Amino acid sequence: MVGAILCISLGWTLWLIVLTLFPNDTINFVMSTQAFDDGSIQLAALYLILEAGYPIILSVPSWAKELTKLEFLHIEGKPSFPGLVALPEDLFDDMERLTFMHLAVHEDLTRLPSFQGLINLRSLTLAMLGSLTELPELTHQKNLQTLTLLMAPMVQILPDLAPVSNTLQQLVILGRGTFCCNGFLDNRCDLSNALCQTDGVLGSPPATCLPVNRSDRLATAATIQMMKKFETSTCIPPSNPPATGTPIVQTFTTEANVIACNGTMYRECAKPTSNQRGVCVNALFLPIACNGDDTHIEVRRRQIQQGVGTRCDPQYEAWLGCLKR
Repeated sequence: MVGAILCISLGWTLWLIVLTLFPNDTINFVMSTQAFDDGSIQLAALYLILEAGYPIILSVPSWAKELTKLEFLHIEGKPSFPGLVALPEDLFDDMERLTFMHLAVHEDLTRLPSFQGLINLRSLTLAMLGSLTELPELTHQKNLQTLTLLMAPMVQILPDLAPVSNTLQQLVILGRGTFCCNGFLDNRCDLSNALCQTDGVLGSPPATCLPVNRSDRLATAATIQMMKKFETSTCIPPSNPPATGTPIVQTFTTEANVIACNGTMYRECAKPTSNQRGVCVNALFLPIACNGDDTHIEVRRRQIQQGVGTRCDPQYEAWLGCLKR
């Protein structure tokens, strides 16, 4: 019995080694597709949610750079659980087809690979990256149409936006935005601005001012112009107050918040610690829990008014305007 288990374990380990070293050849052998597309079997889309309870994935394997036909890439972690801490430096070098990229909830990811190979990128979303300090240059992203930066409180400067000035149709910067008030844009640092104070969501420390007499880390004329062009969707003060205790992200799914909902979406609830009114939702792929963000309440109310989304249940959603049929 022990011998059989040992053989199975060794066989599985050997299989993983072969798959890691020769991913394309291995998949072709298993699927008998050596003759298709010159033996190159590629994903067009990769959608990965890093779930708690599964083996922890801290980095993308080096062979992922071979997915040169990838068009959509979405990798999202979960609040309070380990996310990615590193990406291969050459990951995007040959991904010329990549069109959509969404990286979110990787609180320990400090840097991103070069975007030089992403010449066809049209949509880029970076969200809840609490340790990211710098964005890659956008020199080769001349097709970029949408750029969203959400809750990246440690990013001190923006790259030159001149290469995307003719194509960018939407620029959204929400949450703590250090570069909005640390002197990067106008050389006037204002640490009293809510955008430079302790981040209430991720718990990041207060920002610091850039040196006034610096010779680098200067905003280009194009970057300043683009920030003014999209001023209604950038440098917006956070709706959450500065953190005074536990970061909000760590309170999303406390046991008390989950129990308050009893597994029912959109029911009215009260957050146990503050008695604040909330709504039961499974934000960010988390368990259904009481959430005090008024945005969730308003979104659901509008869905009911316009008859879109999941059909409402008057037993639990009458408070949102759901009527008995």
